[in-house]
Amino acid sequence: MAARSFVEKNTLGLGPYTEQPGLLQRELILSYRVNLPSGHDDADLPCLQFGMSGFDHSQRHQIEGIVSALPLQAAVWRVGPMANADAWLVCGEKTRALPAAPQAAQASLRVLAGRPSERAVTLSLDQISRPLAFSLPVNSQDVEPRFTFEAASPRSVQAVLAKFERCLWSLRAKFTLGKQLIDRETELKPAVYHVMNDGKLLAVMNFMSWKIGMLPDTDPQQFEAAAWEKRPIGASAVPSNFFITNVSELRWIYARHSARNVLPGRYRHETIYLRQAPQVAITWLTDSHLLLVRELSKRPATLTSLAERTGLPYEQLTRDLTCLYFAASLTTTPSKAVKANARRTQKPLQKRWGSPSHIFNSTLQDDDGVLQGEGTTVAAQLRAE
Repeated sequence: MAARSFVEKNTLGLGPYTEQPGLLQRELILSYRVNLPSGHDDADLPCLQFGMSGFDHSQRHQIEGIVSALPLQAAVWRVGPMANADAWLVCGEKTRALPAAPQAAQASLRVLAGRPSERAVTLSLDQISRPLAFSLPVNSQDVEPRFTFEAASPRSVQAVLAKFERCLWSLRAKFTLGKQLIDRETELKPAVYHVMNDGKLLAVMNFMSWKIGMLPDTDPQQFEAAAWEKRPIGASAVPSNFFITNVSELRWIYARHSARNVLPGRYRHETIYLRQAPQVAITWLTDSHLLLVRELSKRPATLTSLAERTGLPYEQLTRDLTCLYFAASLTTTPSKAVKANARRTQKPLQKRWGSPSHIFNSTLQDDDGVLQGEGTTVAAQLRAE
């Protein structure tokens, strides 16, 4: 019964989106062109990832093929590793309910491996913060999922992705406002702005504290049509029903989920320095982000030398650097960089995140997105068996 109550609670009303740690893994991007509304293109839509667990090779190939042929809705969907995904598709036939741990509020689910290269994955239900759908039939009678789908039905897959998009309204709204912040970067002066749409207050942006309050349950399209109204300094109060975020978080979300390349040109040919720890939650950083922070904490580098030192593909490297740039972590100005020696370098990292050894001993995944090693359940909210 604990599993039953979890699924209903966590798929009906998700709070502000929480990023999860990821891994150094090449992603299969399922992108496609359709007729979009006037003035829009694929770059205006967020690229969202779905992870799959428990499906065999033929089932995965079938789902990927269906998604690649679907018309765009509110996002471009791509398949990625479970730990780094915005939503999960789980094979219902491979699902088993487990008893709740003594200190856990909810039961856990075990998803059996669908391919020889995979391991079984245990989902810690009381920690999951992303939408989750099960393919039919669902094997365990103790699980009554809110979202289900027929893996062989394009209409059913399209419907469940549309439900995911509605659940991820917060992420999509932040993506839209993050895009506007990046596009208007040269306009961001110390001031207070109200984001208004047809007389309705959608956000309060304080560019003195860099804090932003956003109205919950707001259609992202309302932000697209909204006007920024400059207000007096005394108008910085955020309504009590708004949720709080900041400029770094919004721009990070846009950079990570956009198809656009918004890395400033100077970072392609000048030396890059670590300025400070990224001003986002550590759970937002993938292993490749952490790898770049570690390498730059040792010594500065150019884009070319970073590619050589890390082995990251160019597209992933530039995307990760873009995220770190908008998280106020990078600079091309030597005087703004942290010092090169290890003791001075660790201080800003330890101040924000704790022990640097904990940051850099990040657990990597294998090619199938299965977590390995100890201590991964709390961070990734799933466990390989």
